[in-house]
This record gives sequence, C-alpha cells and structure tokens, in this order.
Amino acid sequence: MGFEVNWLIPERVIGIEASGTITEADLMWLNDVLYDSMEEQSLHIVYDASAVQKPFLDLERRAQLLPALTDERMGWMVIVNTVSPVLHFLTTSFASKIKRPIAGATNIEEAMATLSHLDATLATSIEDIA
Repeated sequence: MGFEVNWLIPERVIGIEASGTITEADLMWLNDVLYDSMEEQSLHIVYDASAVQKPFLDLERRAQLLPALTDERMGWMVIVNTVSPVLHFLTTSFASKIKRPIAGATNIEEAMATLSHLDATLATSIEDIA
C-alpha cells in the first residue's frame, strides 16, 4: 500500500501513516513529498507504521532512497503506535543510522504534545488545533 501523508500543522508537522508492503517506489515517492513539504523552518514528522505488513528491510538502501530525512531542514521524528517489536527496532535503527532525533508516543495527541516540548515554536500552533 505505501504511505498516506497529511499536514498536522501546515508547513511544520507532517503525519505519515505507513501500511501494507513498503517498496522502493513508495520510499522514492515519500522522499519527493518530504522535499516538496520543506520550508525554512524545521519540518517534523509524526510516523505511524502500525499497519505495515511487510517493511522495507534494507536499511542502507532505505537511507539512499530517503535523503530528505538527512536534510538540515528536517526536525524531529515522533514514532507512534509501534506495537510490533520488529517494526520498532527497524524504525529506531533507521533513525539512528541517519542521525535523526526521534521520540516515541502512544497516539497523535501525545506526539503533538511531545513536539511542543521539543520545539517551542510549535506550542502556539498546537494550541490552535487542540
């Protein structure tokens, strides 16, 4: 299936829901979406992979397909709803490999609260959507 992407806070926080089987084509598409979404301020990601049935296992290749994640405009990645220990391991291992700061949350609301603590410039925007 791939990825569903939506703005949680326009031009600042993007929500990514991964599902089904993740392919190289899905990762290349996501990379383009991330680059297209970047502005001058940090872009943060709230990532939910709980519906992934077959993850993309090659972390080296994944890093090659997603250079947007290492862009200086990329901010925090908050991982939510990771019920599978394997998916949690793969996601955190990948974030560590590309040196992306990560945090965990049990749901979107907790992820947004976490981001408001990590990036004070988001606090007002998060209050506006609460």
